Amino acid sequence: MNQGKRAKLGEGVLMLFCLAIVAVVIIYGVKAFSKPVEQKETVDEESVMVYVGKAESSSPFGGNIVVEVTVDKAGTIVNIQVGENNATEGIGTRAIDALIPAILEAQSVDVDKVSNATITSDAIKIAVKDALSQAGIE
Repeated sequence: MNQGKRAKLGEGVLMLFCLAIVAVVIIYGVKAFSKPVEQKETVDEESVMVYVGKAESSSPFGGNIVVEVTVDKAGTIVNIQVGENNATEGIGTRAIDALIPAILEAQSVDVDKVSNATITSDAIKIAVKDALSQAGIE
């Protein structure tokens, strides 16, 4: 083999190696994250209902999320628990940590998105809205 072909072969091997590393980081760097959020207030379990909301995304940067929203008979959101999701640790998880308390305080999904975590922010709001619509709350 001449030197030119050998150099191109080396570049191709290096490119495949880099792609393999990127694939491993994407697959194993994104992990399921479940973090219960403290209840806003103590409620009688017989006076609340739990609704499951989902959001799905084709984005490789997160956006798939399942939430359990606890609503009392008066329509007050008393708890939101994030279940299965593919939020990127340190980026999307910031949206989870910030938006859930904000939604509980506002009693609405009309809260600001988290900067640099807009896909997960949108997904959380869609999933909570899905659960609330099942509860008859728009």
